[in-house]
Amino acid sequence: MPNLVLEQADLYGRGSTVSEILKPLTGKDRPAFQFKKQANAIVIGIHDGSPPASHYRDWRFSTKVHHLAAMYYEVWPPVSGSGAHYYLAKAYLHIYRARRPGDESEILALHCDPSEEPGAERPELVHYKRAPHLHIRVAEHPIPNAHLCMVAGDIELLLRTPSSLTDGFARCVEMIAEEVLQRYAAL
Repeated sequence: MPNLVLEQADLYGRGSTVSEILKPLTGKDRPAFQFKKQANAIVIGIHDGSPPASHYRDWRFSTKVHHLAAMYYEVWPPVSGSGAHYYLAKAYLHIYRARRPGDESEILALHCDPSEEPGAERPELVHYKRAPHLHIRVAEHPIPNAHLCMVAGDIELLLRTPSSLTDGFARCVEMIAEEVLQRYAAL
């Protein structure tokens, strides 16, 4: 059984927590959140303004840098045989540079796949994927596909509870706000 499990009532209370950890990127009020019930998961997505009708991967929220936007979502499938408990499968943050309306390019992604199981091809990769890790999208091939782990310690300790992972992920978001957004603000 996955270790990052929430009861359904706690999951529906998570939207405001997720919105709060993204506040360093916006530099103002928390962005809005929406729950989307999928066939096999509940998704928490972040957006600006009214809930968009589009797919949650197309949702964006403004950052404190006028030409950068962000996308964030979490995927929570039900624990096998339960409709009352859900586990965190994905927590994904993407930062985009908008050159003009409708023309954006991805700069980086902060991903966390805490329930990832070892694959047959590269089982050691799961260690990095389970913790918060960066993908540098503006780098040369093959670097954009590298999983650059953001945890310099005990990954299992970070993945012990939803709140411990939230705290670790929030520190990564703060680092992105300070080290990436501030540098793009100067452009």
